[in-house]
Amino acid sequence: MSAYNQEYNKDNVILRYIIVSLLAELRNKIYYYNQIDEDTLKKIDVPFIYSITGDERFLQDNFVYDALDDHKAIGDYEVVPRGMVQLDGLSIESGNITNKFVRSEFIKEYDGKLKTITADTAFLPISLTFNITMVCSNTIEMLKVTESIISKLYKATLFQVDLGMFRVQASMQIPEDFSQE
Repeated sequence: MSAYNQEYNKDNVILRYIIVSLLAELRNKIYYYNQIDEDTLKKIDVPFIYSITGDERFLQDNFVYDALDDHKAIGDYEVVPRGMVQLDGLSIESGNITNKFVRSEFIKEYDGKLKTITADTAFLPISLTFNITMVCSNTIEMLKVTESIISKLYKATLFQVDLGMFRVQASMQIPEDFSQE
């Protein structure tokens, strides 16, 4: 069996593909500049990570505060600023279904050769709601991150989701208002 056709438990999970594509789209998109001295500007990238636990305090309790007992290195492992992405909700937009069967092409390995397969598919439009928590160290940093989010992501941002066999168009938009704490 070739390496192309190997599948794992994480494969063929469409929601995971969407989350990975969203994180890839946000990667290197939000940044700001700090004035280091009179002639030097330093670019500060804001990374985005997906929360696999649902709560950031759980990660801190397990990996930071119990470090002395487990003889682990003590220190701040967290990048600041950063964005924590968490899936909040999913809804099917049945009113946006326009054509039930659309001809699509897939590339699969069959008898050791890559073949293109054509099939009729029925796409189901979904809307995912994400909660993104931005962690900043001070108010100026929070204002700079907010300005960067508004300038780069306001209105709709189009990107593609790679479903393993083909690509699907997706869009991302931020709400009109959001809180700052």
